[in-house]
Parts: sequence; C-alpha cells; structure tokens
Amino acid sequence: MKFDHDTTYYHKFPDEVFDVEFSFTSDLDTGETIAASSHASIWDSEENNKTASIISNVSASSTSVSFNIKNMKADETYETKIVGRTSSNNVYIHYLTIEVFEGESFNTKVADFTANSYVTIPEANEYIRNKYGHSSLWDTLDTEGKKRLLVEAAENMNVFNYVGEKYYDAQPLEFPRDDHEVITGYCATPITSKSFKHTSLKSSTYGKYPQNYWKYGSCHLVDDNEVGEIASSNVTSGIVHMKSDFSASLTTSTEFKVFAPIDRNVKHAQIEQALFLIEKKGSNTLYNYKDIGAQEVEIGDTRVRFANSMSGSKIPISSIAKKLLSRWIRKTLRLARA
Repeated sequence: MKFDHDTTYYHKFPDEVFDVEFSFTSDLDTGETIAASSHASIWDSEENNKTASIISNVSASSTSVSFNIKNMKADETYETKIVGRTSSNNVYIHYLTIEVFEGESFNTKVADFTANSYVTIPEANEYIRNKYGHSSLWDTLDTEGKKRLLVEAAENMNVFNYVGEKYYDAQPLEFPRDDHEVITGYCATPITSKSFKHTSLKSSTYGKYPQNYWKYGSCHLVDDNEVGEIASSNVTSGIVHMKSDFSASLTTSTEFKVFAPIDRNVKHAQIEQALFLIEKKGSNTLYNYKDIGAQEVEIGDTRVRFANSMSGSKIPISSIAKKLLSRWIRKTLRLARA
C-alpha cells in the first residue's frame, strides 16, 4: 500500500498486514534521495513504543521509505513516525495515525438473537461466481470487507413491510417469518456433543427432504438458550450434525427447535444488495436513481419525478433484491371515495 503523504489517518483490522510505502517526493529538493538510515517507529495510545513488535522490514528507495505493519491490537490507536534522512543530511518527519477496528461479528444462525446475515461468505462467493462468472469489485475485498458489506445489506432489507410477523419478536433480522418451517421435539439416540436424531427430520417420501436439506439451518436448544448452525443432515436416518459442539450436554430430555434454511431468494437478495452497495450497478439509468431513493432527477432540460419513490427512504435498495423479496413484501391497497 502506498500512502498518500497528504493523508495522516488510516484504519485497519487486527489481522491485516500493511505493506507501507511512504513517499517523500514532495519534500525532496532537486537531486536529493532518501538514505538507508531512514526509519519508522510506532507508539500506542498510552505512548508505549511498539516498534519492535509491529514494524518490520524497513527499507529505503530513492524517494520513499517502506516497511510492514502487523500484530496490532483491536480497538487501539497508534501513531507512526516516519523519518526520512536524505543524501544531503536533511531530515523529513511525517506522522500517521492508524486506528485498529475490531473484526465484524458475523452470525448466520437462523433466528438467533444476534444473527446479522442470512448467507455465509462461501455461499456469497459461489452465487456471484456462478451467476456473473467474471471478476468484480467483490473479488477485491478481503473476508472482513465482505462480512461488513453483507451485514449492511441484511440491515438494508429491514426497510420493507413484510407479510406476517418475525418468528421471534426479538430477532434483529426480518427473516425467518412466523410461517417458517420448524421441527420441534426431543433429541433421540444416537446422540453426540454435536449431533442427534429425530424421526421428524427424515422422510421416506421421494423428494420431500433431499440430502442435506437442513444444512445452513439452525438448531435451538429450548431450555439451554443455545443455538447451533447445522453443517449437514442425513434425511434417510434423520440425523443432523452441527458445525461445532454444543456446550450443553444433549440427552433424550433435551428439547430442540430445528429451523430450515432461509429461503434462497432471501439469501440471493442479500447478496444482490451487497453487490449493489459496492458497485451501484446500472446507476446511470433513471430507474436506478429511483432505486437509491431519489424522488426527482434532472438531466439537462429534462426533469423526472418518481411516484412512490421509497417514501423518502435514504436506504439504497437494489431493484434485483426487491424483486427477489417481492413475494414477502406486503402489498398495499389504495382506496378512493366513490
């Protein structure tokens, strides 16, 4: 990453490694070059020198100083001092403030009270690759960036007035709704720390429950207030396997609720909204101005005013996402006097 010498603030996530190249071009006199004795150092917010643990591989070129930054703590702010010594024995000093953000909490467990996404990163990657086939801005994002974009997209989807009610009043996302497919019962053997059997989770009817039907769904332990994400299911035997162990000990007295996966159209709507946010696809068309909440657009001598333009909402919504969600969006009926 080449830092703009006019910018003094940057942010990163804890796991990110910055390859810094700081240019002194604007400082140097004609013929001056940066000397090998140039260096960089860093302090945390309590003024502790953290150079040895954070900065490495410092080197100098003719006009810049390069180094690596890593091993930074979340929710901490650091000040970096970059000293450029020149062939003319001049010294130029610049400071950078780097704020480290905590990684995004990412929860795709269906109906969990802290869920903030309907899709996983692999699901989003697969959908985008299979549908669009070409590289896009999405591919330039790291995992943390994709998480944040998907979380924002899921929040955007809360703008609509959906048919029915949330399954749980306290759930943060609009889905699952109160008509969602849910199996309730008590765990049956064989039981492990992350798997159990139940006859309602299997079917002998051809095509009713394909293999891995419950995958990406969730299992709620009613009395233990614990939610697990389902990694796989065998509909022949009626056994579901969680992604990780439950902390509670499963017995035949353990009551559960198994939630089917969120409908794929809801998941695809979230992905399309994420793509829309990053790419603003088709923003040069009039109807996409409406999608992003515009009430009126003026181009040259032409002025267009949109009817029912998101009721003044400032949340930009993808037209593709809205179409995918249309079966759940409540339709309004306007009445007029006779």
